[in-house]
Amino acid sequence: VLSSASHPRTPHCQLVDVMQTLLALNDDVLLLIFSFIDGNDALNLCLCSRRIYLLAHPRIASDLECSSPERLRLFHAKLFETTQDGVRLVRHLEKFTIHAATFENSTESEDDDATDFSPFGADFSQASLIGDILLEAEDLRQLSFDRTQPCIAADHRVGVALSAFRHLVNARLS
Repeated sequence: VLSSASHPRTPHCQLVDVMQTLLALNDDVLLLIFSFIDGNDALNLCLCSRRIYLLAHPRIASDLECSSPERLRLFHAKLFETTQDGVRLVRHLEKFTIHAATFENSTESEDDDATDFSPFGADFSQASLIGDILLEAEDLRQLSFDRTQPCIAADHRVGVALSAFRHLVNARLS
C-alpha cells in the first residue's frame, strides 16, 4: 500500500478536489461568490461544468470596455442574446466603459486635406446601439462615457437612460 506522504498529490488532483468542494456548495452561495469575479474569470469557470456554466455565465458580460465601432456592434449583439434562463446578458452589465474611439469613423480618409475639424470628429451613427444597451442595463453601477453630449444628440434615448439609472454609483461623462 502506497502512502500519500511518499506520493504527493499532483496539481491536477488538487484542482479536482477544489472543484468537488466548490460543486458541493449550494447555488445561492455560488452566486454570491461569483458576484465578485470579473468576466475573464467567469469565462474560465464556465468551462468547468454545466452547473457552473449556468451560474457564472451572466458574469461574463458584467464589465465591458468598448473602444471601437466593431466592438460596440459585437457587444450589442452578444448582450441581447437570451441566456438559458431566459434573461438577456445586458441585464447583468454592471460596469460599462465607452471610449472616444468607439465613435471613430470606420474608414480612414486617404486625403490629408480632408481633415474633419468638428469638435468631436467622430461618427455617432451607432448611438442607437448605446441607447439600446443603456436602456436595458438595469444593474449598471459604473459608467465611463466619452463624448456623451453628441451621442445624446444623435439618440435622445441615451439621455433618457442616463437619467433613469437607480443603481449607478460612479459616472464619468465627458
